[in-house]
Amino acid sequence: MKKNNPHFYIVIPSFNQAQFITQTIESVFLQKKNVSLYVIDGKSTDDTLKILKSYGSKLIWKSEKDEGQTDAINKGIDQFLKHAKENDIFAYINSDDFYKVDVFGYVVDAFEKHPSKQWLIGDAFIVDTSGKKIQHAIRLYKRLWRLILKKWLLFILNPIPQPAVFIKVKALKKVGLFNKQLHYTMDYEYWLRLYEKVGNPIVVPGALAAFRIHSASKGTTAFKKQFAEEYTVATRYTKNKSFLFFHLLHNQFIISLYRWLK
Repeated sequence: MKKNNPHFYIVIPSFNQAQFITQTIESVFLQKKNVSLYVIDGKSTDDTLKILKSYGSKLIWKSEKDEGQTDAINKGIDQFLKHAKENDIFAYINSDDFYKVDVFGYVVDAFEKHPSKQWLIGDAFIVDTSGKKIQHAIRLYKRLWRLILKKWLLFILNPIPQPAVFIKVKALKKVGLFNKQLHYTMDYEYWLRLYEKVGNPIVVPGALAAFRIHSASKGTTAFKKQFAEEYTVATRYTKNKSFLFFHLLHNQFIISLYRWLK
């Protein structure tokens, strides 16, 4: 019997993703662990609310005007933070992404093997609208960088796949909520704060989730704004001119690569 049986608190920020949100929700419920699921919707006008209502009491949800994705994530965290135990685990996943089957057990095992660590990073597939795996080279590129992942590397680039990150509630309480002034890189800024407040993560090679790219996703419609915001965040956490120079250089490389892939 395991010494540890943490509860998982999963937050899904949602807005007009009826096409994908059922798969996201089901991927959470298919996990063989104790899970509380919070869907925070920004007053969707498609069929999202009909889908949420169909789950009855299986999930906790609300739909109201918000200040964007980051605000929704924070509202979800506020739902459980006061009563969650320090050893419980938090993650958020966007309403167009999804988890692989039974990865929560893998996450628990990894935390048990590294009891001093308070957050974990895995790998994520990149998929298209239909769920077909795409952009294999970009996934491999980021995996290679994670082999040497340290805080200084984040000053140059962000190889961390957001859907594959899991954070102990103890760390969440220490680091605080996400910065809702950020619309594209709230996750990147949070990784930097995690490094500052709780230290290095566990990095596992296995794929834990899938990150979906489609015509309406932020990574498709606003990747230049995303990289500009990321650079601004980097300047708040380091004054090292070499790191910042290579950050700009890397941004230009990735922007050129995305244009070529399109």
